[in-house]
Amino acid sequence: MKMMMKSLLAGATMVGSLAMMVMPASASVIDFSDVTSGACAFAGSNLTSGGFTFSAPGNSVFVCNSGVLAQNTSAAILAANGLSILNFAPVGGGTFSLNGFQAGSRTADFNTTTGSSQSATGILVQGFSGSTVVASTSFAFTGFNFSTFQLSSAFTGLTWARITATGTNASAEFVLDNVVVNAAAVPEPATWGLMILGFGMIGAASRSRKVKTSIKFA
Repeated sequence: MKMMMKSLLAGATMVGSLAMMVMPASASVIDFSDVTSGACAFAGSNLTSGGFTFSAPGNSVFVCNSGVLAQNTSAAILAANGLSILNFAPVGGGTFSLNGFQAGSRTADFNTTTGSSQSATGILVQGFSGSTVVASTSFAFTGFNFSTFQLSSAFTGLTWARITATGTNASAEFVLDNVVVNAAAVPEPATWGLMILGFGMIGAASRSRKVKTSIKFA
């Protein structure tokens, strides 16, 4: 009986520990609705929204509200007056996962699909741990559409991230909105295997309680 209880306890401990490992953090969508916006209002060299600080090295950050961007997105941000580069990190430090966002090229007047000398053809997304790049990927824009982009699980455990405009224009610019951070993670196959093994141990221990020992005398 004692051995059975120990097995049950060990199995439960294993499953509980693994459940904690894969327990999703609270997902958050940063939509910049908590900062002052306007027809691309000047915000300075950086702004804070949704617990993250966004900065534009060498440039200025603008917050553009509904009606001034292609496809009528609301309160998107733009790093303007040069090549668009946006760095962002949690306020107070710590790590996070970057799961996705919406982005598109700057257009001539932000509410048409007419290109300008500041138009971008895509973006480069990089995730950092300290000064080391731990994840990197590129996305191409489809014309001047404002699109949704999703990132792989490689963009996990980041201390900060950077999005850079790409294209033939030296001062290409993009707009960014609805940044998703710390969404639920899908367990790796090996983790699922260990969890199944733990549940199996509990099941085996439970079944052993039903086995009765019988003794026959000759």
